[in-house]
Amino acid sequence: MPEMSGINHTAITVTDLDRSRAWYQEVFGMTALMEDTHPDGTGYFVLLGNPTLSVLVGLHAHPANQGEPFAESRTGLDHVGFTVADRAACEAVLCLPFPLVRMLVDSLRARASVSGEHRQGQASDDIRQRIAAVPLDVVFQFPSFVTTPAELLTLQVGDHLGLGHPKGRYLEVRAEGKLVALAEMCSSGVHKACEIQEEVTR
Repeated sequence: MPEMSGINHTAITVTDLDRSRAWYQEVFGMTALMEDTHPDGTGYFVLLGNPTLSVLVGLHAHPANQGEPFAESRTGLDHVGFTVADRAACEAVLCLPFPLVRMLVDSLRARASVSGEHRQGQASDDIRQRIAAVPLDVVFQFPSFVTTPAELLTLQVGDHLGLGHPKGRYLEVRAEGKLVALAEMCSSGVHKACEIQEEVTR
């Protein structure tokens, strides 16, 4: 029986080869060592390596791939973990749509609460807290309404513009353009504020 001295490489099927290649290059400083079509000519791959060639990652694109999202519950790869010497040096900015952030935070919270491993639970909780602390642009607005150029062009300072918004109807709270709540105007000290009346989770 041959003695195994380590893992030669990890091969991952991706939906966007160029985007995945760029991520490994930007985050880990990997370079492309070789790239070619698959032996049967139906796909393409690129092999990336870190500067010392101690970590090799193969990224594969298959024409038969339907673009479905990864799921750890399916048979096959669960995840790949990378050991780094300096955690701060490999931190990256995540640009995620707000609905995905909400799902990710909820998932990490659930994982931390049911995790059988204390260390894994702490890691999930740490990631959740850091994601939840990312600044987010929130807009408090009236629903859109229809008017005409003629009405807008005649507006002057001091004129009133009817918003078509009935009294008693809640205003919208949007995060990154996504409707997340309905609210009413109120005040908090000397500042205008909104009082949340209903959360929108769809």
